[in-house]
Amino acid sequence: MFIDTTSCPGFTIRVLNKSFLAENNNNNNKTPSHHHRDHLISMVATSFAEGEPCCKFLGITAELLQEHLVKALVDKTIEEELSLVCIDNETGSIVATMLNEDFYDTMNPDEEACEALARDLPEAIPIFALLEHLETRLVERRFGSTTGGVMKQREVLHAFMGATCKEYSGRGLASCLRKLTAEYAREAGFAHVVVEPTNPATQHIWTNKMGGTVECRLEAKDFIMPDGSKPFVSDTGSSMEKDAIIVMLTL
Repeated sequence: MFIDTTSCPGFTIRVLNKSFLAENNNNNNKTPSHHHRDHLISMVATSFAEGEPCCKFLGITAELLQEHLVKALVDKTIEEELSLVCIDNETGSIVATMLNEDFYDTMNPDEEACEALARDLPEAIPIFALLEHLETRLVERRFGSTTGGVMKQREVLHAFMGATCKEYSGRGLASCLRKLTAEYAREAGFAHVVVEPTNPATQHIWTNKMGGTVECRLEAKDFIMPDGSKPFVSDTGSSMEKDAIIVMLTL
């Protein structure tokens, strides 16, 4: 069982899984399992609505993210046991997380789930189209026919959504979780970690601090949808002045 109690003094890093939730449901912990799950969902949705550049530019609310994306994602990650949570030792609450999945599954998604997401959360279609563009470029470069490579299951971990409670920002929890995500991925047999960090702070962590390689980069404002539209340029002419990148870290 992966447990880290030393990397972030005052905090414990655990794998997000049923055992962790059951443990907290049975030991009279201040924070029972159902609250852990609900709080985690709310924390991730709020963090992305308020701080993730693409969500902010497109005006996607925490309520929409929570209902149509994050709930299902958290439940999926609980089953897969690839994600980490950071717990405040004093309160017993989850205060940060890194939600991960097998990148093989990212590139071979459930079609019904994708259709449901597009139907229920159309505001996010440009974000997922941008991510797909970056991911396709990476796969072509690293695992395409020109390289002779084939991506296998449990070879590449996808660090999909990271979040920290606002009141805990600036304590180094984001850096700690990403470092431990790489360690946990290595222990689990993965050879690489892939991530699309849109926030400059997390881009700095993955590239400058952890040594990840930028495999593809483009300015978000230049991204063109299949219908020819530029979703990250508004009708008034304002645009999202951020680089969209995909980073690969070899373990």
